Amino acid sequence: MELTLRNQYIENWAIFLVFCQVILVGTTYYRTYGGLLEAILDTGRNTTLGSRIQLGAGPKSLLHFNNLIGVVLFVAAYLAGSFYLNAAFFYAAVFSCLIFFFWHLDYFLFWVITGKRKMTFQYIGIGNVPWFLFGLVLTFINVFMVFNKPSDWGVIVFFVVLLLTVVTRVVLAGIFAHSAGFPWYYIILYLCSVYLLPIALIKKLFGALLLELLTH
Repeated sequence: MELTLRNQYIENWAIFLVFCQVILVGTTYYRTYGGLLEAILDTGRNTTLGSRIQLGAGPKSLLHFNNLIGVVLFVAAYLAGSFYLNAAFFYAAVFSCLIFFFWHLDYFLFWVITGKRKMTFQYIGIGNVPWFLFGLVLTFINVFMVFNKPSDWGVIVFFVVLLLTVVTRVVLAGIFAHSAGFPWYYIILYLCSVYLLPIALIKKLFGALLLELLTH
């Protein structure tokens, strides 16, 4: 009888990915001189207001990768119980890229509408605050999940955290746009176009998959 050896890296893929997340967060913490949380919170402020620590291009890139890997790890870990691993990774990667794309599509649309580069960068900084905080929270969730058996409550926690992130982003965006002189009815119309349409599209594409995920 032929003995088939299984690849240890594939068997421990979740541990490998969560280790990558810890490395990314740890490296960013080191590059911000121990002020990672302070640097994230200061990201949405104007540098002329006396922000003490600003995230550079390197730390921002690390945090973006952390978010992408975090979503892939979380979604794939739950889908792996109902799908083959390669299919679970594919769906998780698509879902992660869609979240990343729709989140940053807002910045591009804002720049197209305003045509003001400096204001757009300030808007990006404000949006990065909840985005990076979401990645940090997801890192801790993934560490707990990898070393414990995934349960259905973890899915609820994930979507609750994601919902809070989006709500925080919307509130901060509205406050910033109003302070920049945009009328409230334009702000409401813009936010509906940017957020409700992508949410409807994601629900259309992944509605059945999310239902199966929540009920498997």
